[in-house]
Amino acid sequence: MGGGLCELAETMGYSADLCSYARSDIACATVNGGPIGGLPKPDMLVVAIIFAARSSNGMKFRRDILTCLYSFLDTPFCHTAYTEEAAKYIRAQFDEYIEFLENVCKRKFDYERLKKSRHLSHQGQLLWQAILDTATNKPAPMSAFDAFYHLALIVTSEVLRRLLTITRSFWLL
Repeated sequence: MGGGLCELAETMGYSADLCSYARSDIACATVNGGPIGGLPKPDMLVVAIIFAARSSNGMKFRRDILTCLYSFLDTPFCHTAYTEEAAKYIRAQFDEYIEFLENVCKRKFDYERLKKSRHLSHQGQLLWQAILDTATNKPAPMSAFDAFYHLALIVTSEVLRRLLTITRSFWLL
């Protein structure tokens, strides 16, 4: 289905330079289709752009098609060092996001729960790395395919952990 969905996104004005998963996702929103027949309309869409900045336009498109609440977390790419300017920028992003959550959820943000989640996410990343390291054994207990297949949950967790780790100043500012 990917080829047809990518073509549909291109007819909607999205560049072929946009990654195929973003084009497929954009097109799925308009046809309520895709490999699993579509997803239910979300109450809100939260986007954290860490590595594929061009996909932010795709997420804004999804927000418009889905007509739902939307929050966008942007993180600067740190080429050589994590600067004070980057720390302040990210802190402002998190302050906006927390305000968004408090307004939507009608309750105060639980910082202790976030700290616990951050710790568990980091522990999960360490455990995943230990699992990957077993592949150096001969015979290896898992292949590259196995690693990619089982990656989805830990990647989701890792993206959140990295976002929180690079915002270490969030707790300090």
